[in-house]
Amino acid sequence: MSERVKRLRLMAEYKSTGLFVESPKALVGEISHEHFNMSQALSDAIFDWIEEFDSWLNWDDPMNSIPIPTEIVKKFNERGAELTEWLQKELGTSIKVRYEPTITSE
Repeated sequence: MSERVKRLRLMAEYKSTGLFVESPKALVGEISHEHFNMSQALSDAIFDWIEEFDSWLNWDDPMNSIPIPTEIVKKFNERGAELTEWLQKELGTSIKVRYEPTITSE
């Protein structure tokens, strides 16, 4: 019998899907959007959100990335919280979804 996802986290991580299983232990880690019955609009919105996060990094020289102003990070986190609510609504009550906010670099 295969285990089912019980807890899911939305979190910005470079070049990721943004979705990470928290429970059960056997499935912990990043997971694809295709694993869930979510709309294409939501999947696209999450990937757009991750692309914004990716744009903050200087890929040629990460140590010289420009600090992101607190206000931009705040708006980014607000969007992440909105996406989490949307995801929870689409997945229903069988999976608990939480948001892991991005911290400011200032």
